[in-house]
Amino acid sequence: MAAPYISHVPVRRAPSFILQRVYYGAPSCGPLLQHHLLLALREMAPQMYARLVAETGLTVDKTQLLVERKSMISAAGSMMIFRLIACEELWREILQRAGESLMASLYYDLPFSVKFALNNLPRQLRVRLAITLLDRKMPHIAGSSSRLVNYNRKGNRLYVQVKDGLFADLIETRAGAREFYSTMLQSMFWHFARVNCNISEVRSQLILAHECWYAVEWET
Repeated sequence: MAAPYISHVPVRRAPSFILQRVYYGAPSCGPLLQHHLLLALREMAPQMYARLVAETGLTVDKTQLLVERKSMISAAGSMMIFRLIACEELWREILQRAGESLMASLYYDLPFSVKFALNNLPRQLRVRLAITLLDRKMPHIAGSSSRLVNYNRKGNRLYVQVKDGLFADLIETRAGAREFYSTMLQSMFWHFARVNCNISEVRSQLILAHECWYAVEWET
């Protein structure tokens, strides 16, 4: 007896433009990173933000709740949002806005005694204290595995390395990572150390994919 014929009706599924990658073993990060990426996306690319909300259910209000809990979360959400922003036409402006608002928020949350010191110490001490504070805040900016290292400080110039930062070692987000960390440093020197400086990226064949190097210089 012949087997019965079953008509196979193909199932059509609309492709997701966001959830194209599952991030296994993603490090943790502070919820502020995810929150400020979403804030910048909502402000400067509202249509893309609406599509992200529709596909993931992730909203600014939900990330605000995570910020209020003050606990580390998986970096997978931030990686997804950053990858989406990197495909936007205004990706540089969005990441600059996110970096500036993130650093302003971190400064706002500092204890009053630290803010007083940052506003009243001599400039050299302000710069040293600001870099120390930023190093402690790196899990909230570039993931739990990231580090901030500074080298060869001479007078009004030093080199800063962001090592193992989120987004830096992926081809599609590498340029965005360099822009984001540059904005982060610029904002840190202004908000934390009250120093207006120039940030220039250092590029070399010796620099590895997971490293971002910057030269920082300010007026004497």
